[in-house]
Amino acid sequence: MFTPFASRPRLGLVFIILGFSLLFLVGVGARLVESKHDLAPVLLTGQEDHHISQNEAVQLISNYRQSVPEGSIQAEIFGKEAMVRILNQTECRGLKIYYARKDDGTPVLVLIGVDQYGSEIFPGEIAENGIFCPPICGFESSFIQ
Repeated sequence: MFTPFASRPRLGLVFIILGFSLLFLVGVGARLVESKHDLAPVLLTGQEDHHISQNEAVQLISNYRQSVPEGSIQAEIFGKEAMVRILNQTECRGLKIYYARKDDGTPVLVLIGVDQYGSEIFPGEIAENGIFCPPICGFESSFIQ
């Protein structure tokens, strides 16, 4: 004979298992959302030291120049205001500079601010349209010989 109450203990067990499963999944989901930033080994403060000597800079630039055809773009010049607009964003801790290409194949740099995790501040200030060197490199350069 079938009695509806006989199956209730099993139903309670099913609800307990479902409840623990839901708690587990919510906990894993929360950790997955948090883990986006767990990959960054260090938080950016904006005070990181990127200084190198002039001799080191000359060597690095020379290494590059020797690896590309003559007449290739060596650098891009960006105005101060473009940098200040990016760096003055509330959460900005630094710049990420992407190597990029225009549709015609011309190499360019794209500058975007990053937060303490190194994630792009988007939407936000972004710069491109740097002034190519050559042709505009200034009168003298210790770096281009």
